[in-house]
Amino acid sequence: LDLAIACSSALGISPNLGVRLKLNTRHDGHWGSTSGYTSKFGLKVGQLLKLVARLKEEKMLSCLTLLHFHLGSQIDEISVVKSAMREACSLFCEL
Repeated sequence: LDLAIACSSALGISPNLGVRLKLNTRHDGHWGSTSGYTSKFGLKVGQLLKLVARLKEEKMLSCLTLLHFHLGSQIDEISVVKSAMREACSLFCEL
């Protein structure tokens, strides 16, 4: 984030920024053991909130244009997808 802020300031541009969120939602599919809050990739909720606070301080919150998550692959139950969407939408609305 520091690099994006510094570079955009130096260039006089407003960047489009996106973040990958680490959801709590888990699944029992083939790669289920790597899903949920213990997954390798993405920001935890607390980290996302710090990022949002920093962007507000820099008056760059409007640059945050993408909230992304990857639930996993080979998910065979729609209820898992619904749960993930509820979680992500709830957090998005709180932002």
